[in-house]
Amino acid sequence: MFFFKHKLGEGQVGLVVTPEGVAVAHVVWEEEQPVLKKCFFEESAAQGNVDGFMLAELLKKNELFHYPFVGVLPDNVYEIFPFDAPQVPLSEMGLAIKWRLKDRLDFPVEEAVVEVFDLPGNRPGEPPKSVYVAVAREREVRACIQRFQDAKVTLKAVDIPELIFRNLTSRLEDDRDGMASLYLWRRRGLVMLTKQKTMYLARHINTGLEQLMDAVDGRGTISARELAGVGLVDELALEVQRTMDYFESHFFQSPAASLHIAPMEIPFPNLPEVMADKLGMRVKPMQLASILKIETEAAELDLARSLSAIGAAMRRDETVEVPAK
Repeated sequence: MFFFKHKLGEGQVGLVVTPEGVAVAHVVWEEEQPVLKKCFFEESAAQGNVDGFMLAELLKKNELFHYPFVGVLPDNVYEIFPFDAPQVPLSEMGLAIKWRLKDRLDFPVEEAVVEVFDLPGNRPGEPPKSVYVAVAREREVRACIQRFQDAKVTLKAVDIPELIFRNLTSRLEDDRDGMASLYLWRRRGLVMLTKQKTMYLARHINTGLEQLMDAVDGRGTISARELAGVGLVDELALEVQRTMDYFESHFFQSPAASLHIAPMEIPFPNLPEVMADKLGMRVKPMQLASILKIETEAAELDLARSLSAIGAAMRRDETVEVPAK
């Protein structure tokens, strides 16, 4: 009954645990405008092994304990892919698909947690021909949930990076006509195509900030001319181009209006200019101030490191809550 002893605060808090620390963001929607009230990144030497007590103390210290929370699964513990929809009612879709995944999974299908969401191209009111499937091992989902339960906070939902980043792009003007976005983390990256608040395509790539730093000998302030000659940047541009080509050909869409490069914890200020030359399109830094109103005094580095938490905190209530324990 602990969760019913306190009235929850307004808005919700996105919380993401990474090997480097804990990202926390508090967002309140005011007249359809998301407002970032608080955001910080707490570095940790625990390599992602942050327990419930540590989280509770951190949240109490920052006066965020009594709020609803949204967690995010690590990108390496689940898969997301399109799947032919079985001819069953939507309420039975997840279960029907689960038992068809047996040969695709490297663990027993009985241990799978499956979520299904719409694939663009399905006609409203008609049974879907294809859907997106997100599948994870139950123990990975439970581990994420358990962290919040151990901290004794109210967990509202567990989301995945593709959907929380859609929360960001849906607020940008270019999303109206279709846009690409690029997210670079320390060891991996993500290329997404969204249009009119819908995620069409998302591809994880093996290029991350650490690989990029190695390729330029640790010089984050490398000139645009030098950066353009780095082979890894050519590979990165190729991955983006392949994703956009698939978006156009498979979904019969017009070319993306632009590519937005999300804030990075290791900044490469000349990367947008170089990528624009290589792709022959508009490339711009993703401006958080164009996505939500920022009332916190968080440093630019904290905002970049907390991007997942911000997207999670912006989640609206149209999706399903986490399963009961």
